[in-house]
Amino acid sequence: MGAEESTQQQQEQSSKKDLSTDDISDVEVKEPTAEDMQKWFNSKFAVNVSAQAFELKEQITKIRRYFHRNPELSYQEQNTSKVIAHYLQKMKLDAVTEGVAGTGVVGLLKGDNPGPCILLRADMDALPVTEQNDVEFKSAKEGVMHACGHDCHMAILLGAAEILSKLREQIHGSIKFVFQPAEEGGAGGKKMIEEGVLENPHVDQVYGLHVWSYAKFGVGGHAAVPNGTKDAVVAVAQLVIQLHTIVPRN
Repeated sequence: MGAEESTQQQQEQSSKKDLSTDDISDVEVKEPTAEDMQKWFNSKFAVNVSAQAFELKEQITKIRRYFHRNPELSYQEQNTSKVIAHYLQKMKLDAVTEGVAGTGVVGLLKGDNPGPCILLRADMDALPVTEQNDVEFKSAKEGVMHACGHDCHMAILLGAAEILSKLREQIHGSIKFVFQPAEEGGAGGKKMIEEGVLENPHVDQVYGLHVWSYAKFGVGGHAAVPNGTKDAVVAVAQLVIQLHTIVPRN
């Protein structure tokens, strides 16, 4: 065997050894540096919104339960409106406007940098439903209940407003926090638009959310007898696919 061939085999063996993943205990995991953060997020600030949200968990939960205990029907959200405005005013936003479309509230936060205006929206009204749940924060009003998650939506948006109000230096543009009355068939959103909620400053994009509690449980079994099992993973995968067909199909 020539020296050249021997050297080539040694290099191949060395290459195979380098590619081995049998032992990765010596791999060092480094925390991202400030330079990394700036490169990844185009920002000189650390992205720590999740940590701040966790710190507000107890407060957001209390607010949500207060709203749940004190529901108000469409265009009757006077107390709800006052509570929301109180929290927004404590955050020292640039503006807090009450009475929009009757009982709606709008908070405005201007970032220190130029950019678009983003609107975040939550609905406020409850439903004419008698609550059957036996919980500590059960509705105190007979025949009225937050049965569609609006109590959660308001608490979530107040939490988001508090976090973002502390990140003014990082924000490029403005954020409107819109609490909409009469979502349940009362056209509250339409009235807010008619009263100019999308202007001063002009809104470029609107975002909202809806809570949904969903759990799919499977039944275990043996791979040789799949017909005796219920695969939750496959069911959820099909659900995701079907959800993505809603918009293009409608």
